[in-house]
Amino acid sequence: LPVTLADTAGLREGGDAVEEIGIARAREAALQADLVIYLIDASDGMSPEDCAEIEQLGEVLVVYNKADVATVPTDELSISAQFGAGVDQLLQSLDLIVRSRFAAPEGALVNERQRGAVTECTLALEAAVAGLDSGLDEELVLVDLYAASTALGRLTGAITTDEVLGQIFGSFCIGK
Repeated sequence: LPVTLADTAGLREGGDAVEEIGIARAREAALQADLVIYLIDASDGMSPEDCAEIEQLGEVLVVYNKADVATVPTDELSISAQFGAGVDQLLQSLDLIVRSRFAAPEGALVNERQRGAVTECTLALEAAVAGLDSGLDEELVLVDLYAASTALGRLTGAITTDEVLGQIFGSFCIGK
């Protein structure tokens, strides 16, 4: 699943006009995000301002930094950016959150178009295999492979017909 991470200015009050613009943009980006990773300096702890920000942001994953020099509540995620400690656990937590919120269930096709494309691809591949098993010429099997690749391409967008045909023509000696 594609994930976009954005590192923004810290959310705090004060500073000059340029810093205020950066903070406003950070708040705007956070409000539009599916998930906010809210980093807290463990040596300072969570402040009342942090609590107020977190309440406004929607879904927030609180992460304490500087766990190597400060005590962090045991039920909270913590890292040491300096030494890399806890980063693997943070990535695992993010993976679980993203998969649970955005991934389709294992083996599930989301809509009728996807189910139709998979069915069409399956039937075409079965026809190609049956054709090969029965001794059909490769040119005739190519028609079924073309249909399968077209259906698969409509489903994923990752495989184009030209790529599949290039592989087929590169592997077989097919007459015109």
